[in-house]
Amino acid sequence: MKRILISIFIFLIIILIFVIKNEKKQDEINLLKLEVKNLTSFIDDLVIQNNELTISVGDSMKTIEALQYEIDELNRNVVPLVLHDEVIYLNDNEIHAIYQKALKIYYWFEVSTLDADFEQKIDVENRSYFRVIDEITKFRELVIFMNSVLDYKIVDDLLSKNYYIDVDGKLYGIMADRGTHMLRGEETYEIIRISDNEIIYEVTVEVLDDERRVVDYETYNFYLKYYIDGKWRFDEFYLIR
Repeated sequence: MKRILISIFIFLIIILIFVIKNEKKQDEINLLKLEVKNLTSFIDDLVIQNNELTISVGDSMKTIEALQYEIDELNRNVVPLVLHDEVIYLNDNEIHAIYQKALKIYYWFEVSTLDADFEQKIDVENRSYFRVIDEITKFRELVIFMNSVLDYKIVDDLLSKNYYIDVDGKLYGIMADRGTHMLRGEETYEIIRISDNEIIYEVTVEVLDDERRVVDYETYNFYLKYYIDGKWRFDEFYLIR
């Protein structure tokens, strides 16, 4: 049985090398990395369920056939990377939209998780997860959405928190709310174009006292960089309130 599992692991590695060598989209690479990382993490976890070999991949149990099907599906859906000789220009509205999209992602992880169905619950490692029924409902969609505006290292870091997991392709998440900084007021934005492939998105926010009067201002710089696949992504991001 372990020979079968090791064979699948080697097959995943081969696919990953093939994808990287052929310069596929970063979101596809990230998804493959997740599968490989999950498989190596649980390589000794074999279970027989209903007379069928089942392995633990990430936070879900999958049969060999199911995992092979997912790999085949991923290979069919991989889109070749289109290299751009010239940097794709962004107007101010498009830059603002990228910032708002990144902000939304961070809110899902650090302020309030996506809405879920409390009747569809699964417990994993002393955590209760619920099926997400918000604007994104599949784990794959979440990874692709995140990777469209954030550097892959940021995506990996956020996903490593395990606030969201993949259960047979469906997105499950924990329920958490922390609120935002109450002593922050209005924000203003300035776009500073450093070069053709780097932009500073400068955010200035009001600092309030207990009576909500403006007593100071804080300024934060977020660097938006152009990637070879034609995407503009923040290479660092955080919440300022």
